Amino acid sequence: MPVIHPVCCGIDVHAAQLTACRRRVSDEGQITTELVEWGTTYRELIALHTWMQALPCPMVAMESTGVSWKPVYHVLREAVAVWVAQSQEVRPRPGTKTDKREAIWMAELLAHGLIKPSFVPPPEMRALRDLTRTRVSLVQSARKPRGESPRFGKTPTANWRAARVCRTGWVPGQTGP
Repeated sequence: MPVIHPVCCGIDVHAAQLTACRRRVSDEGQITTELVEWGTTYRELIALHTWMQALPCPMVAMESTGVSWKPVYHVLREAVAVWVAQSQEVRPRPGTKTDKREAIWMAELLAHGLIKPSFVPPPEMRALRDLTRTRVSLVQSARKPRGESPRFGKTPTANWRAARVCRTGWVPGQTGP
């Protein structure tokens, strides 16, 4: 199978740690892989960013389960092309499943062009989606009996902005109602 991306990386993302496999095919056809485990703190994500740029790695693939991929995506998106893939498309081969094997498998799939990237909306659209979801949550919580607290999302800025929009009808950037 032809190699489309000779240098790429597969990342297996979890809430507390991530495993990255940088795969490189030399001019002679020799494949080298480098596995590194990182934490998910901002400092360690910046270290991952630096590691990606040490040996220029232009492509990264990661699985999109839950919301754990979002911080990694936001740190890496400016430096490399980040492909977020559906979990059904990057399922590992049958057998014992480990984080390292999943990272190697994603890097291999990406190298051969077998991963289709998912749509990740631009920042403006993400902000609007967060605002809409928070507004729906606030409206639904207003209908709940007293004593139940509303469920808010993970981004406090969007929550306060949505609360202000719901309360006053004012949207940043608009001059009229």
